[in-house]
Amino acid sequence: MKKNEKVMIYGDYDVDGITSTTVLKKFLSEHGLKEVEYRIPNRLSEGYGLNKEAIKEIAEEGYQLIITVDCGISGMEEIAYAYELGMEVIVTDHHEPQEQIPECVAVIDCKRKDNQYPCKVLAGCGVVLKLIQAISQKQGYPEEEYLKFLDIICIGTISDIVPLVDENRVIAKLGLKLIHQTRNPGLACLIASTGFQEINSTTISFGLAPRINACRKNGT
Repeated sequence: MKKNEKVMIYGDYDVDGITSTTVLKKFLSEHGLKEVEYRIPNRLSEGYGLNKEAIKEIAEEGYQLIITVDCGISGMEEIAYAYELGMEVIVTDHHEPQEQIPECVAVIDCKRKDNQYPCKVLAGCGVVLKLIQAISQKQGYPEEEYLKFLDIICIGTISDIVPLVDENRVIAKLGLKLIHQTRNPGLACLIASTGFQEINSTTISFGLAPRINACRKNGT
Protein backbone atom coordinates (compact mmCIF):
# COMPACT_ATOMS: atom_id res chain seq x y z
CA MET A 1 0.00 0.00 0.00
CA LYS A 2 2.88 2.36 0.76
CA LYS A 3 4.47 1.61 -2.62
CA ASN A 4 1.10 1.89 -4.38
CA GLU A 5 1.73 -1.46 -6.05
CA LYS A 6 -0.61 -2.95 -8.61
CA VAL A 7 -2.22 -5.91 -6.84
CA MET A 8 -4.18 -8.89 -8.16
CA ILE A 9 -6.35 -10.93 -5.80
CA TYR A 10 -6.60 -14.50 -7.09
CA GLY A 11 -9.58 -16.37 -5.69
CA ASP A 12 -11.67 -19.46 -6.24
CA TYR A 13 -15.03 -19.95 -7.94
CA ASP A 14 -16.91 -21.34 -4.92
CA VAL A 15 -18.73 -19.31 -2.29
CA ASP A 16 -15.77 -19.26 0.08
CA GLY A 17 -13.45 -18.03 -2.67
CA ILE A 18 -15.90 -15.42 -3.96
CA THR A 19 -16.64 -13.99 -0.50
CA SER A 20 -12.92 -13.99 0.35
CA THR A 21 -12.15 -12.10 -2.85
CA THR A 22 -14.97 -9.62 -2.26
CA VAL A 23 -13.92 -8.77 1.28
CA LEU A 24 -10.20 -8.40 0.61
CA LYS A 25 -10.69 -6.27 -2.51
CA LYS A 26 -13.14 -3.93 -0.79
CA PHE A 27 -10.97 -3.60 2.31
CA LEU A 28 -7.80 -2.79 0.35
CA SER A 29 -9.63 -0.38 -1.96
CA GLU A 30 -11.11 1.47 1.00
CA HIS A 31 -7.68 1.92 2.56
CA GLY A 32 -5.79 3.56 -0.24
CA LEU A 33 -4.74 0.79 -2.62
CA LYS A 34 -5.63 2.43 -5.93
CA GLU A 35 -4.91 -0.46 -8.28
CA VAL A 36 -6.35 -3.68 -6.89
CA GLU A 37 -8.27 -6.09 -9.09
CA TYR A 38 -9.38 -9.69 -8.83
CA ARG A 39 -9.39 -12.84 -10.90
CA ILE A 40 -11.69 -15.78 -10.28
CA PRO A 41 -10.81 -18.70 -12.57
CA ASN A 42 -13.40 -20.27 -14.82
CA ARG A 43 -14.30 -23.58 -13.19
CA LEU A 44 -14.77 -25.33 -16.55
CA SER A 45 -11.76 -24.15 -18.54
CA GLU A 46 -9.23 -23.30 -15.80
CA GLY A 47 -10.20 -25.41 -12.82
CA TYR A 48 -9.22 -24.85 -9.21
CA GLY A 49 -6.22 -22.84 -8.07
CA LEU A 50 -3.38 -21.01 -9.74
CA ASN A 51 -2.45 -21.79 -13.31
CA LYS A 52 0.50 -20.63 -15.39
CA GLU A 53 -1.52 -19.13 -18.22
CA ALA A 54 -3.41 -16.88 -15.79
CA ILE A 55 -0.17 -15.89 -14.05
CA LYS A 56 1.38 -14.97 -17.40
CA GLU A 57 -1.61 -12.76 -18.25
CA ILE A 58 -1.46 -11.09 -14.83
CA ALA A 59 2.25 -10.33 -15.31
CA GLU A 60 1.64 -8.94 -18.81
CA GLU A 61 -0.94 -6.56 -17.33
CA GLY A 62 1.73 -5.08 -15.07
CA TYR A 63 0.72 -6.47 -11.68
CA GLN A 64 3.47 -6.59 -9.06
CA LEU A 65 1.80 -8.65 -6.34
CA ILE A 66 -0.63 -11.58 -6.34
CA ILE A 67 -2.58 -12.32 -3.15
CA THR A 68 -4.31 -15.69 -3.22
CA VAL A 69 -7.48 -16.34 -1.24
CA ASP A 70 -8.90 -19.82 -0.57
CA CYS A 71 -6.15 -21.32 -2.74
CA GLY A 72 -2.40 -21.28 -3.33
CA ILE A 73 -1.03 -23.55 -0.62
CA SER A 74 -0.26 -26.30 -3.15
CA GLY A 75 0.79 -24.00 -5.99
CA MET A 76 4.57 -24.21 -5.55
CA GLU A 77 5.31 -24.48 -9.26
CA GLU A 78 2.93 -21.70 -10.26
CA ILE A 79 4.21 -19.37 -7.54
CA ALA A 80 7.81 -19.99 -8.60
CA TYR A 81 6.72 -19.09 -12.14
CA ALA A 82 5.20 -15.83 -10.87
CA TYR A 83 8.56 -14.93 -9.35
CA GLU A 84 10.31 -15.75 -12.62
CA LEU A 85 8.05 -13.16 -14.25
CA GLY A 86 9.00 -10.52 -11.66
CA MET A 87 5.99 -10.68 -9.36
CA GLU A 88 5.68 -11.39 -5.64
CA VAL A 89 3.02 -13.58 -4.01
CA ILE A 90 1.19 -13.71 -0.68
CA VAL A 91 -0.77 -16.91 -0.03
CA THR A 92 -3.88 -16.96 2.16
CA ASP A 93 -5.54 -20.36 2.31
CA HIS A 94 -7.13 -22.89 4.66
CA HIS A 95 -6.43 -26.16 2.87
CA GLU A 96 -3.97 -28.78 4.07
CA PRO A 97 -0.39 -27.90 3.09
CA GLN A 98 2.03 -30.40 1.63
CA GLU A 99 5.33 -31.19 3.31
CA GLN A 100 6.76 -28.08 1.68
CA ILE A 101 4.99 -24.72 1.62
CA PRO A 102 5.43 -22.16 -1.18
CA GLU A 103 8.42 -19.84 -1.10
CA CYS A 104 6.93 -16.36 -1.23
CA VAL A 105 6.43 -13.17 0.80
CA ALA A 106 4.05 -14.84 3.27
CA VAL A 107 1.96 -17.99 3.66
CA ILE A 108 -1.08 -17.50 5.90
CA ASP A 109 -2.86 -20.82 6.43
CA CYS A 110 -4.62 -21.98 9.60
CA LYS A 111 -3.55 -25.57 8.84
CA ARG A 112 0.18 -24.88 8.70
CA LYS A 113 1.96 -27.38 10.92
CA ASP A 114 3.74 -24.53 12.73
CA ASN A 115 0.54 -22.51 13.20
CA GLN A 116 0.01 -21.44 16.81
CA TYR A 117 -3.32 -19.68 16.30
CA PRO A 118 -6.00 -21.46 18.34
CA CYS A 119 -8.70 -21.76 15.64
CA LYS A 120 -7.44 -24.15 12.98
CA VAL A 121 -10.74 -24.77 11.17
CA LEU A 122 -11.32 -21.34 9.62
CA ALA A 123 -12.71 -21.14 6.10
CA GLY A 124 -10.74 -19.24 3.47
CA CYS A 125 -12.78 -16.13 4.18
CA GLY A 126 -12.03 -16.58 7.90
CA VAL A 127 -8.32 -16.44 7.10
CA VAL A 128 -8.95 -13.24 5.11
CA LEU A 129 -10.77 -11.85 8.15
CA LYS A 130 -7.67 -12.52 10.25
CA LEU A 131 -5.51 -10.78 7.63
CA ILE A 132 -7.60 -7.60 7.49
CA GLN A 133 -7.94 -7.64 11.28
CA ALA A 134 -4.14 -7.77 11.63
CA ILE A 135 -3.69 -4.96 9.09
CA SER A 136 -6.32 -2.87 10.91
CA GLN A 137 -4.62 -3.38 14.27
CA LYS A 138 -1.21 -2.60 12.79
CA GLN A 139 -2.49 0.57 11.12
CA GLY A 140 -4.66 1.67 14.05
CA TYR A 141 -7.96 1.36 12.19
CA PRO A 142 -11.13 0.98 14.34
CA GLU A 143 -12.64 -2.49 14.77
CA GLU A 144 -15.55 -1.55 12.52
CA GLU A 145 -13.21 -1.53 9.52
CA TYR A 146 -13.07 -5.32 9.52
CA LEU A 147 -16.10 -6.33 11.60
CA LYS A 148 -18.44 -4.73 9.05
CA PHE A 149 -17.58 -7.57 6.65
CA LEU A 150 -18.91 -10.29 8.96
CA ASP A 151 -22.11 -10.64 6.92
CA ILE A 152 -20.14 -11.65 3.81
CA ILE A 153 -17.65 -13.76 5.80
CA CYS A 154 -20.54 -15.53 7.53
CA ILE A 155 -21.92 -16.60 4.14
CA GLY A 156 -18.55 -18.02 3.05
CA THR A 157 -18.02 -19.78 6.37
CA ILE A 158 -21.41 -21.49 6.48
CA SER A 159 -21.34 -22.37 2.77
CA ASP A 160 -17.93 -24.03 3.03
CA ILE A 161 -19.30 -26.44 5.66
CA VAL A 162 -16.44 -25.88 8.09
CA PRO A 163 -17.17 -26.91 11.70
CA LEU A 164 -19.20 -24.15 13.37
CA VAL A 165 -17.12 -24.24 16.54
CA ASP A 166 -14.77 -21.81 18.24
CA GLU A 167 -14.28 -18.65 16.16
CA ASN A 168 -16.39 -19.98 13.28
CA ARG A 169 -19.39 -20.08 15.60
CA VAL A 170 -18.84 -16.43 16.54
CA ILE A 171 -18.49 -15.46 12.86
CA ALA A 172 -21.74 -17.27 12.02
CA LYS A 173 -23.71 -15.83 14.95
CA LEU A 174 -22.61 -12.20 14.54
CA GLY A 175 -22.67 -12.44 10.75
CA LEU A 176 -26.28 -13.59 10.70
CA LYS A 177 -27.21 -10.60 12.84
CA LEU A 178 -25.53 -8.28 10.32
CA ILE A 179 -27.23 -10.00 7.37
CA HIS A 180 -30.60 -9.17 8.91
CA GLN A 181 -29.77 -5.47 8.61
CA THR A 182 -27.37 -5.53 5.66
CA ARG A 183 -26.84 -2.35 3.65
CA ASN A 184 -25.22 -4.28 0.84
CA PRO A 185 -27.64 -3.95 -2.12
CA GLY A 186 -26.31 -7.03 -3.92
CA LEU A 187 -26.70 -9.20 -0.85
CA ALA A 188 -30.16 -7.78 -0.17
CA CYS A 189 -31.25 -8.67 -3.74
CA LEU A 190 -29.83 -12.19 -3.40
CA ILE A 191 -31.72 -12.71 -0.15
CA ALA A 192 -34.95 -11.46 -1.70
CA SER A 193 -34.50 -13.81 -4.66
CA THR A 194 -34.35 -16.89 -2.41
CA GLY A 195 -37.92 -16.50 -1.21
CA PHE A 196 -36.94 -17.46 2.33
CA GLN A 197 -38.84 -15.54 5.00
CA GLU A 198 -36.29 -16.12 7.76
CA ILE A 199 -32.55 -15.53 7.47
CA ASN A 200 -30.61 -18.38 9.08
CA SER A 201 -28.02 -21.00 8.18
CA THR A 202 -30.58 -22.84 6.04
CA THR A 203 -31.21 -19.67 4.02
CA ILE A 204 -27.50 -19.41 3.34
CA SER A 205 -26.91 -23.11 2.61
CA PHE A 206 -29.92 -23.69 0.35
CA GLY A 207 -30.75 -20.18 -0.85
CA LEU A 208 -27.67 -17.98 -1.17
CA ALA A 209 -24.90 -20.55 -1.69
CA PRO A 210 -26.38 -22.21 -4.83
CA ARG A 211 -26.92 -18.81 -6.45
CA ILE A 212 -23.35 -17.69 -5.79
CA ASN A 213 -21.98 -21.10 -6.82
CA ALA A 214 -23.83 -20.82 -10.12
CA CYS A 215 -21.35 -18.23 -11.38
CA ARG A 216 -19.48 -19.71 -14.32
CA LYS A 217 -17.71 -16.94 -16.22
CA ASN A 218 -14.28 -15.58 -15.30
CA GLY A 219 -14.63 -12.36 -13.33
CA THR A 220 -18.37 -12.59 -12.59
